[in-house]
Amino acid sequence: MVNCGCILESLPHSDSKYNQIKEELSMAYLTPICAFLGFELQRSNRLLDNTGIDCTITAPSGKFDIKGIKIDLQMKGTSTPILDKNGENLLFCIDCRLYEMMRSEGFTQLLLFVHILPEEINKWVVVGEKELTVSEMMLWYSAVGSTQQIELNQKKIQVKIPITNVVNNESLYRLFKKISEGEVITNED
Repeated sequence: MVNCGCILESLPHSDSKYNQIKEELSMAYLTPICAFLGFELQRSNRLLDNTGIDCTITAPSGKFDIKGIKIDLQMKGTSTPILDKNGENLLFCIDCRLYEMMRSEGFTQLLLFVHILPEEINKWVVVGEKELTVSEMMLWYSAVGSTQQIELNQKKIQVKIPITNVVNNESLYRLFKKISEGEVITNED
C-alpha cells in the first residue's frame, strides 16, 4: 500500500492534512484541460491564495477575437461528497466571505471548482501502464445571481452545485465563449 503524501497514519477525509493534497490534485485535474484548449493556468501566489483566488485561467488574445479573457478560481476538493435528495446537486459548504466575493460581478469573475475524489484514498491517483488518472470529476459553481442570504455572524454557507456543471474541455470552452460575448456566468449555463 502507498500512503497519500507523507501521511503515515489513517485519518478522516476531512483532516486538514489532506487539504493540500486535494488542492494539488485539483490543479493536476485542471492542467491538461487548459493545455488542450490552449489556455494558461496560473497558480496564485500565497497573498492572492489567502484572499480566495487559488488560480487564474486565461484564454490568450485572439482566441475569441478579443483581448485575453480571465476567470479566477477557488479550488476545493472533497472525497466525501454530499448530494441533495434528488441527486441533482452537490451540497458544499464554503466561507461566507468567499461566497460574497463570488456573488459580486467584478472585472474578472470568480468561480468555485470542486474536485470530487473517490472515497478510497488509494484511488485518488491511478497510474496505469499507459495512462495516469486523477479520479473522479470536477464541478464548477457560480454565485452570481444567487439570492441565498447570509445570516448575521454566519461563517459558512452551503451552496448547491448542479451535477451537470462538469468541468471538461467543452464546458470550459463554453464558459470562456460566454464571457467573450459579454455575458456573466451563472449556474444556468
